Amino acid sequence: MKRFMLSFALAILGMTGASAQTTETRELPPFTGIDIRSVAKVFIRQDATQEVKIVSGDRSEATETRVDGGTLNIDGAGSTIYIALPSLERIEVSGRASIMGQSTFTGKALLIDIGGDGKITLDVQYESLSANISGLGSIILSGAVTNANLKISGSGKVEALDLKATNCNASISGLGKCSIDVTDNLNTNISGSGTVAYKNAPKNISQNVTGLGRVVTNESLNIKRDTTHLTFGDSEVLIISAKDSLKARKKHDVKPIWAGLDLGMNTYMTRDNSFSLPAGWNGFELREEKSISVGLNLLQKDVQLGKSNFWFLTGLGVTWNNYRFSNNVSLSNKGGRVSAIVDTTSEIKYQKSKLTASYLTVPVLFEYFTSKDKKKAFHFTAGAMLGLRIGSHTKQKYELDGKTEKPKTYDNFYLNPFRYGARFAMGYGNFNLFADYYFSSLFKDNKGPELYPVNVGITIAGW
Repeated sequence: MKRFMLSFALAILGMTGASAQTTETRELPPFTGIDIRSVAKVFIRQDATQEVKIVSGDRSEATETRVDGGTLNIDGAGSTIYIALPSLERIEVSGRASIMGQSTFTGKALLIDIGGDGKITLDVQYESLSANISGLGSIILSGAVTNANLKISGSGKVEALDLKATNCNASISGLGKCSIDVTDNLNTNISGSGTVAYKNAPKNISQNVTGLGRVVTNESLNIKRDTTHLTFGDSEVLIISAKDSLKARKKHDVKPIWAGLDLGMNTYMTRDNSFSLPAGWNGFELREEKSISVGLNLLQKDVQLGKSNFWFLTGLGVTWNNYRFSNNVSLSNKGGRVSAIVDTTSEIKYQKSKLTASYLTVPVLFEYFTSKDKKKAFHFTAGAMLGLRIGSHTKQKYELDGKTEKPKTYDNFYLNPFRYGARFAMGYGNFNLFADYYFSSLFKDNKGPELYPVNVGITIAGW
């Protein structure tokens, strides 16, 4: 456990120095798609002449650009990139890139895909537009389209009240939010607590809602009367209560830590508390430094136990656990159990293979503070973590015949639908270190290796 905590700490403690900026214009083959896997600011415009300009500190060579199959692939960090192209058909972001359109884009079809917490802002005029968000990303759209297909899995957001669509299919699994202006047909499919809001009532509305999701007018989200609006990150909480029912905390009062962002690393252990995998299951070996977990803790309810320094807290969050495999494997459900098949095909050059599982998470925790002043208080936390799996998929990345392929397979892979475990945490002020151990195995009994998830990391609190 110590080596994972140390690795994680080293990964997040970097030092950067000031450096001069350089500008480079790159000559590249024609492209109609953009794939960004970096932390960067990107400005794009539609123009008859193609141009790619890199503005970065120290040296622009740190930003890698190449064109594969008509797609501009960008890797690197810390750059500002200006792109002009005659036609835009696809944008994919995996990371924290911010993309801003500087002109109106026109065409027949456009695909937008965000896997992470990137942000895309565009003005468009297309016949067909598809937007997919898996994670915390946001897409802001304006203009007009004939057909819009919007899909959110996680806590992403599509803001398209200024986009007029004739027809729209909106699908949300999780806590996402989608808003759009539809004139004719709006078809919705919501599983979880997502929200679809429309600007003006379309001619036809089809609703398929399971869970706490809702389909509403945008005006109904702006509730007035005696309502308090609290915005936490990408979430809005409405508190409707009688007069004097809410008491404000003093500025320096302690507050239990849950609401915020969990960042950590995943691994797993065997029944005998070993990090070595059972015999015959070496295909599931992990690269822990690449097995990142992200937890978006949205809601928190805490109660002080009398006048003591002990608190009880619970809440609700969404957790994404990424298990990055060391080997070039594909997960298979054949034979009634999950297995990791190593691909030895020489023509395929693998770059990564991972399993991602997402959960609704409910904490049941007790927290102790050494002082009632948060500026002087250490805190110690222990309790239970409960989870409901809401999604899972595998993703590979490899090169075949000179083309980069990134197939995804959505399946349950015999993962347990429920999980339960314990959390231990400690910290000072708003700084919090945590370690989670789950007593329920990752896979169902006799359907895969008997592995128990472990997650260590930090909580970025202060919401």
